Order: sequence, then structure tokens, then C-alpha cells
Amino acid sequence: MEILREEMEKHDAKVLKSVHLQIGQLSAIVPEALSFCFQVMVEGTEMEGAKLVMDIIPLRGRCPECRKEFERLVSFAQSAQVTWRTRPWLSP
Repeated sequence: MEILREEMEKHDAKVLKSVHLQIGQLSAIVPEALSFCFQVMVEGTEMEGAKLVMDIIPLRGRCPECRKEFERLVSFAQSAQVTWRTRPWLSP
């Protein structure tokens, strides 16, 4: 909240309309929970009414042979750390 206030002051903004976040697919953030918490935090402040806009960034991979990038579905058969360590072409 303090960062939002600082940015509003820096840009001489009186009203906050929206906050845009990019969230990685493996960040363990639950968008609905974050949205609820945001609304509770801004209630009764100069930021009340602002919308929280979240863009979920998918996990990307790269083929070690052709170097083509692709969106990767998350498999929970292995932990993400094991997958990245055993398959270095996957980007964290």
C-alpha cells in the first residue's frame, strides 16, 4: 500500500483507478484471495474503488535442440526445482 501511495504522490494523482500486476504461474498466489485482500486494504482510503488487474504469466519452456519456445503445462509429478535442475531448457 505504501508503494501505491508513493507512486500516487510522485505522479500527483488524486485518484487511483487500477493496479496492474504480472504474476507468474508458479508464484503460489491465489488471484481471488489477493483480489479480496486488496479490496479490504483500500476500503476507506484514497484508493477505494481501484481495481486490481492481474495478468498471469504462463510457464515457458525451450527445446534444447531446435530452441523453439513454448508454453508449458505444469506437472506436479515432480517439484518445479527438480524439473528445472534435470531439464535446464525449462525456464523458471
